[in-house]
Amino acid sequence: MSNAYKIYWQDVGEKFNFEHAWLLLRDEPKWKSESMGSSSKRSKISKSGQYSTSSNIDAANDCKEYDLTTLMSRLIGQKATKRKSKGKVGETSSNKEELDNMTKAMLERSAPVKKLAEAKEATNFSAMYEILMKDTSGMTEKQLKDHELACNFIRRKLGD
Repeated sequence: MSNAYKIYWQDVGEKFNFEHAWLLLRDEPKWKSESMGSSSKRSKISKSGQYSTSSNIDAANDCKEYDLTTLMSRLIGQKATKRKSKGKVGETSSNKEELDNMTKAMLERSAPVKKLAEAKEATNFSAMYEILMKDTSGMTEKQLKDHELACNFIRRKLGD
């Protein structure tokens, strides 16, 4: 590990500050040395900015066989997941049909409830209208006050 710290210091020019993250991630399949051996990315090998060849020099010297199950066992990335989910577009048509059928069934079940609610609302409206139009000439003072409160409540409820 001390060699790695020295290499990091030479490459970056500062101390390695992410040891806590490395301790958590070092046992993950993505960061094991077997999966890192066949990298084809170019990397700088000198301070002048020259790049190495596109093939990995260590990979050419190291011809050991890798266990394919460990290489393939790591999770797929975010882009691959998106591609995979977009590939299932054909299956969504059956899901959409099922959803449409369920929506239709729910609307059919709720139709009688809506009719009942409309009938109740019409009955309430006619009762409120009767209260508003009631003859107040034969009422006592207390009845007039109560009637006025009821009328004000009905008007607020109806939005007048």
